[in-house]
Amino acid sequence: AVLQHHRVRESGVLPRPHRLALTSIEFSGTKAGKFTDDFRFIWPLSDGLWCLAGDNLKGKSTVLEVIWWCLRGKNKRLQDTARRWISHVRLEGHVNGEPFSVEFQHKDGVPTGRLKTGKTTPGIDFAGEAEFSSVMSQFMMNRLNLEILRGWHSDVKGEEDGKATVTDWALFSHALICRNRNAEVLLGETSEHGSVVSLLQMFVGLPWTSTRRDAETA
Repeated sequence: AVLQHHRVRESGVLPRPHRLALTSIEFSGTKAGKFTDDFRFIWPLSDGLWCLAGDNLKGKSTVLEVIWWCLRGKNKRLQDTARRWISHVRLEGHVNGEPFSVEFQHKDGVPTGRLKTGKTTPGIDFAGEAEFSSVMSQFMMNRLNLEILRGWHSDVKGEEDGKATVTDWALFSHALICRNRNAEVLLGETSEHGSVVSLLQMFVGLPWTSTRRDAETA
């Protein structure tokens, strides 16, 4: 009764692992500046370990950032110049064997496109970054069976007691990329509010993770 009163979820069952795999990435557009030219990048993927190799400033990071853009619905780390050049993006993959695709046009800084899942399920349209990120968040949280984690952020300025925070796909997705070999945080991009511990617990599949966070927040 105490747990129910404080909206604390009981989740002691060991989660089932899920598999997310990409099968292709494609993007195209027009490079502007000193050398102006149309470009089109296509990379079909299959099972196994893949590597992007090349000289500096050849676009290796851009490929990974575009993939992350598709998976999250937003990516502020993608360089503004590269973002402006890109006009069309398509990513294909599958979650637990179920195919999905993300395809959108990018014009004047606004992505407009559709998320397709399965072979018979109607697609979900989006227009703008807010809708794009919302669509991808709901899809990934559902397919990967991730639970929203509640937390408490104490006010460091002492002006108020603090506020409740919510951890969802926007934070979980950081665990897909190890960005900086010199960074203090290997998993994710920040260690604030115990996010590193939460990411490890969620992706390792530690039971009672959400219960502990809910109880601490309450």
